[in-house]
Amino acid sequence: MSYRKLFFTKVFVWAGISMLTAQVNVGVKLDTKHSVGGVSDFGRERHITVHSSLSESDWVGEEDKLDYLLRDLDAYFGRDNGTASWIFNVTKMDENKADYPDLSAMESYGEFIKGNYQGNIESRGYEKYQDKALGMICGANPHPTFVTYNYGHMPKGDDGVEWMPREIESSRDWMVQYIDKYFVDDTAQEGELRPKFWEVVNEPDMMLNATLYFGGTTWTISSWETLFQYHKIVAKGVKERLGYKAPMVGGMTWGLHDFQNPDQDRMTVEAMLGKYGTTAADEAAKTKIRNEIARWGNAYDGVKGTDWHQWDVLWKGFMDVAGPEMDFYAVHMYDWPKYDATGGAIRSGMHVEGMLEMIEWYDVVGQGNGMANRKPIVISEYGAVQGAWAYKSTFDPRYDWENLKPFNSMMMQYLRRS
Repeated sequence: MSYRKLFFTKVFVWAGISMLTAQVNVGVKLDTKHSVGGVSDFGRERHITVHSSLSESDWVGEEDKLDYLLRDLDAYFGRDNGTASWIFNVTKMDENKADYPDLSAMESYGEFIKGNYQGNIESRGYEKYQDKALGMICGANPHPTFVTYNYGHMPKGDDGVEWMPREIESSRDWMVQYIDKYFVDDTAQEGELRPKFWEVVNEPDMMLNATLYFGGTTWTISSWETLFQYHKIVAKGVKERLGYKAPMVGGMTWGLHDFQNPDQDRMTVEAMLGKYGTTAADEAAKTKIRNEIARWGNAYDGVKGTDWHQWDVLWKGFMDVAGPEMDFYAVHMYDWPKYDATGGAIRSGMHVEGMLEMIEWYDVVGQGNGMANRKPIVISEYGAVQGAWAYKSTFDPRYDWENLKPFNSMMMQYLRRS
């Protein structure tokens, strides 16, 4: 019997444990099918995926490994969040509208990117792997696509003019144009296949007015309310433009799920803006940011809140505002192993179960969608991360185990639901 069939065979166990013999008898019924929501296959294209894409140059010179991974191990490409941000960084500003992308130039550049993509995969012999990238999850990072204010990393086109979106409509129009013009509808066309899932913003909780992120070099200055509205209008814009060709659009794609806690420490918008210059141009840009935030609200500016703030205010608030437009909810779940490090967090196990139950419960009951219409939850990243290990002078083999343990634990939890 194949591994795939065995994996989902239900096992019935009868235990007769004696004080003297401790004997255990196991019975296996091979004709029992495990099915969740009518799905009974393992679905390697859903579960055995790589955080990578066919276009990554890292595969050049590693073709044997690529073929082994995709063919022998039957893995699939899963996620790419870097390409969109790279494209945004070279997008020109509209000459007739400040802080707004040049959509015509984007369309022309999109044709170049599609041709370049096709040329690369053909010259590298990768076109035979296109069937391994049919369920990609793609999206963009908080900076620079989302409204922000940061001189340290501003996009500019080939004309060298630096600019930054100051209204969420500007960011939305860029994103809709990108999804429409930089992908193709099927593999018979030249270019990268449009992703199946689109995450509007990757891990906004890590960068939104956060005092803990990279020393402030890539902060995003905004409000939670603005973030919620951004998800809403992007989803509507993509569906209106592309119709049945549109990818599923979702969010909020948080990095650290701890619904029971207050929010992370946040700086106020004014404290963030105070870190930058005071020239006339600086002040004009700051005024635009203040005005944009005022449009949508800023009730939680710098507020850490009390216990359950991350659920009662932030995730529940997102679902209330943007939920009706979302095709799925996107989450990340990571253990931060405590071994050989100061502090940490273990989320595998009951933490994962509780988080998923709360999202699904509020979707089904709180928003009245019902079980038949509940939205899927996409786990686009999970496993373990511990940055402290990167600074150790020697590698401890136990790091591998501390990494594999939550991967295996979480996967078994997710398989029960998918």
